[in-house]
Amino acid sequence: MAYSRKVLTVGALGVAAFALIGAGATATFTDGAATQQTITAGTMNMTITSTAPGAWRTTDGKTLTLNAYGPVSSTFSTGPQTVIVSNNSSIDAKLVKLSVTAPTSNKQLRDGIYVKIQMAGANSPVYDGLLADLESSATPFIKGQTIAAGTSMTADVTFYAGDSKPSLPNGAQGGVVVPTFTVGFTG
Repeated sequence: MAYSRKVLTVGALGVAAFALIGAGATATFTDGAATQQTITAGTMNMTITSTAPGAWRTTDGKTLTLNAYGPVSSTFSTGPQTVIVSNNSSIDAKLVKLSVTAPTSNKQLRDGIYVKIQMAGANSPVYDGLLADLESSATPFIKGQTIAAGTSMTADVTFYAGDSKPSLPNGAQGGVVVPTFTVGFTG
C-alpha cells in the first residue's frame, strides 16, 4: 500500500508539472480590421431661361418672365415659347412638384385658355389642355423627370384658344391673366 501511495503521489506531481508547463506556454492571437468612407453632400442649383423674344430672368436665374402677349381675340396662339431648366448642380435633380397659379381679373378668360407643353425630343405633348386643369392633369406625366447634373431640360410652352379647341367666351373680354408655373426639384 505504501508503494502505491508513492506511485500515486509521484504521478500526481508529474501531472501537476505538465499542467504548469502548459500554462506558461499558451498564446492568444489577436487581429482587427477597420473601414472608413468620406461622404460629401452635393449642392443643388437649378436655373431657368428662355430663347423667347423679350423673355427676361432674375440675376440668380430662379425666375423667368415671358414677354406680355396681347391684346388677343377669341382665337389666338402665343406660338411655342422655349423654356430651358438647367441643372447647374453637382447632383441629379428629380422634378417632384409642378404648381400652377393664374391670378386674373376675369375667370372666364383664365378658364378659356389652353396650354400645350412639348418636351424636346418627345413625340407628343406631355400636356395639352385647359390651363385651369394643368396641375391636376399634367403632374403625373411631368413628375419624375430627372435632369442629370450639368444638363438641361427644354420644353416649348404655347398658350392658345380656338382652332381645334373652343374659342374664348364673350365674357373673357377685357380680362388679364398671369399664368405662373413653379417647379420643385429634389436631389
